[in-house]
Amino acid sequence: MRHEILVTMGMLVHDRELVLPFKDDSDLVVAESCEIALGLIDVKQRVALLAESKSDEHDNYGEEENYNYEECYDDEEEQE
Repeated sequence: MRHEILVTMGMLVHDRELVLPFKDDSDLVVAESCEIALGLIDVKQRVALLAESKSDEHDNYGEEENYNYEECYDDEEEQE
C-alpha cells in the first residue's frame, strides 16, 4: 500500500522532500516507487518551466518590432 501512495504523491505534490525519506526503504517495491514518484515530480517541474517559457514567448511576441501601421499607409499614399 505504501508504494501506491508514493506514486500517487508523485502525481500530486511538488515537494521532493515529502517522498525522499522512502528512497532507501528496506522494501524494494517502496524504494522503487519512491524513484518513480521523484521522476514524476521532476517531469511536472520541467513541464511547468516549459509552459512558463512558452507563455513568456507568447506575451513578448512582436514587442521587438513595434510597427506603426498608420505610418506605413501614409508612406504608400505619398508614393502614389
